[in-house]
Amino acid sequence: MKRKIISIILTLSMLLSCLMIPARTSKADYPYTPLGYELDNAKIPLIEYQTHVQTYGWQDWKTNGQIAGTCGKAKRLEGIKIKIKNNYGQSLGIQYTTHVQTYGWLPWSGDGLLSGTTGKAKRLEAIKISLYGRDAKYFDIYYRVHAQHFGWMSWVKNGAAAGTAGYAYRLEAIQIQVVKKGQTPNALLGGIASSNPDGFNPEDKVRAQSWYYTLEVPSEMNSMIGMKVGYSDYVGSSEPASIAESYDTFSVNYRTHIQSYGWQDWKSNEGTSGMPGAGKRIESLQITAIKTTTCLGSILYYGTTTSSKQIDIEYTTYVQGSGWQKWVKNGAVSGTTGKGKRIEAVAIRAPRYLEGTNYDEREYDVYYRVFVQRHGWQGWKKNGQIAGTMGQSLRIEGLEIKIVPRGN
Repeated sequence: MKRKIISIILTLSMLLSCLMIPARTSKADYPYTPLGYELDNAKIPLIEYQTHVQTYGWQDWKTNGQIAGTCGKAKRLEGIKIKIKNNYGQSLGIQYTTHVQTYGWLPWSGDGLLSGTTGKAKRLEAIKISLYGRDAKYFDIYYRVHAQHFGWMSWVKNGAAAGTAGYAYRLEAIQIQVVKKGQTPNALLGGIASSNPDGFNPEDKVRAQSWYYTLEVPSEMNSMIGMKVGYSDYVGSSEPASIAESYDTFSVNYRTHIQSYGWQDWKSNEGTSGMPGAGKRIESLQITAIKTTTCLGSILYYGTTTSSKQIDIEYTTYVQGSGWQKWVKNGAVSGTTGKGKRIEAVAIRAPRYLEGTNYDEREYDVYYRVFVQRHGWQGWKKNGQIAGTMGQSLRIEGLEIKIVPRGN
């Protein structure tokens, strides 16, 4: 009996000692990755995003760097949803806000909720995306957008704005990727290189050139003799851009509304818009213009960079039965639609004040010519001169426009 009691006491003692030893835990025992979890062991979360596209509506969900939206179809993004499909047990969420036509920046949305609009024909112009949660510090979220006239812009990250502001340009597509904190993202995701050096391009972002000097180089580098090197920075910055030289080029885009056919595709830089010789009148038109600044690489920096911005271009039309219409600019419609009225003459010009300069100091000249019923192509006109006829009841059937730096 005594032995049995001692045996029971020993058994109870062993059980109590086991209960007093703290249980060993593993990282997998936590409902989220603890703050001390090593970066190397963090698992990159799976991101999903879905866009609402003009004409097409909601597209399929895309993941980790796939393209959401369209390219080359001139369709605006109207809304977006982003979510983390799999966070691998980590405490992680996602939030985002969009800059919407008319409304500006919307309140932040998150975790699959809509940012933007549907059914209101409002374009997205810019977006910001960031991660939140206890484990957000282990990751960077990168994203880039395809913007009207700019193409694929550069990658930005962690809540920075991507897109444009002040131009009234639509976003057309987006890519999103997540990497571990500090790691370099795949800049050529999808085999696509960014065509614009800026991830975000507000209208008031102005480059200024301060000084240049002629670079003297050894004779074995004859091909580089005379190259100019200087500072070319954003206003207020003293950092050298290490560029060799920069120059501006101009591009004009336009389209026409044709009898029986409606709006045609956009044309650019002397492309023929309309249907010359087909007996179809042009009834209205739209015109926009872009300036692209190209920076050539120096011996310190190889390659080139470009940045683009919309510039003002004004135009008016002489309409059957109505005469000259008021001057409009930058993509506004001049003429009529649905009234069966022909355009008989046009005039196009650089505005009187371009970026704060006097009219005589405008940066470019606008040249244009029209195809007139029974007369064919007229000679080139420029800077507000009348192209076409008035009072002769002759329709314009074709239009070509080009922009060149002033004096060229």
